[in-house]
Amino acid sequence: ICQFIGHDKYGDEGKVMGLAPYGNPAYEDFFDQLVQLKPEGAFELNLDYFIHHSEGVDYSFDQAGHPTVAPLYSEAMIKTFGTPRRRGDELTQRDKDLAASLQQCLEKVYFHVLRHLHVQTGCENLCLGGGVALNSVANGKIFDQTPFRRVFTHPAATDDGTAIGAAFFVH
Repeated sequence: ICQFIGHDKYGDEGKVMGLAPYGNPAYEDFFDQLVQLKPEGAFELNLDYFIHHSEGVDYSFDQAGHPTVAPLYSEAMIKTFGTPRRRGDELTQRDKDLAASLQQCLEKVYFHVLRHLHVQTGCENLCLGGGVALNSVANGKIFDQTPFRRVFTHPAATDDGTAIGAAFFVH
């Protein structure tokens, strides 16, 4: 979705989170079938809208050393929402509504997973790492949406921060 609305650079996800308040979750029904919640904190992605699992994705680096990722979305996404926005083009209401719908979808899945984590552990403490842990909007709702009462978000909460959790798990 980030790529589809023209935020196609690695790390642009935060821009989409920032765009979400300017839209409405008008595509809630689409996202409910795109990402389906399953029992025990699981979820399933409707792969009809993506190509990474069937065609692979070109992942390379530009001359400045920044990663570039080819589009991950399929023709089904284009048939559903029309022409993807190109970086630098004007943001439309559709783009804002997609961002808002994506944020809402992320929160549904996030809290679904976290609630199940609490059921498994019974712990009221939560330590977050990884790219989604940078979603401050969702993190601000953890206390209202889950039983967790103490939350720590690692300062290196991007995907590179997950290495610390992996090392700790092995240790």
